[in-house]
Amino acid sequence: MPLIKYFFKFLKALNSNAAPGEVARGMAFGMILGLIPVSALHWWVILILMYLTNSNLAAGAVFTVLFKIIGAALGPVFDSAGYAVLTSPGLENFFTGLYNMPVMPFTRYYNTVVISTTIISFALFIPAVLIFRAAVKSYRTGVRDKIAETKFFKAFLKVPLVGKLLKLYNKINSVREAA
Repeated sequence: MPLIKYFFKFLKALNSNAAPGEVARGMAFGMILGLIPVSALHWWVILILMYLTNSNLAAGAVFTVLFKIIGAALGPVFDSAGYAVLTSPGLENFFTGLYNMPVMPFTRYYNTVVISTTIISFALFIPAVLIFRAAVKSYRTGVRDKIAETKFFKAFLKVPLVGKLLKLYNKINSVREAA
């Protein structure tokens, strides 16, 4: 149930006057958290950064789940890329030095998937924020109203399960706001 709650909060933020940059940062942090395995120390540091910065947490949660699925599908690619990085002859002394530092082994950088997803997700963070921000603005200015007017969307809202979920969500929100 919590994922559904975050999904509705994400849709609410997407359709509200929340700053596009705030939603985009949440989406980009979610991308990083989804790609990097949870067992790495820096995953937790990034999670704390998402909470401390002005990022939309619902967007982060939804995109974490989305990118966990994408990361699982691309696991063999990440493994190969990480293996290439970790076995580079020029980087051997660098990685040995990192391993001998007090906290660095807890980052699990020596794992092929961890090193590749960390490098890739950090490299994509700024471009992802910019792309997601533009996508949020584009969605709000042109796409949102067109989607709401389609026959498919109107029929989708009439599906009994969707109607019950929306009523349940509204009921939960009204109880929380009253408390």
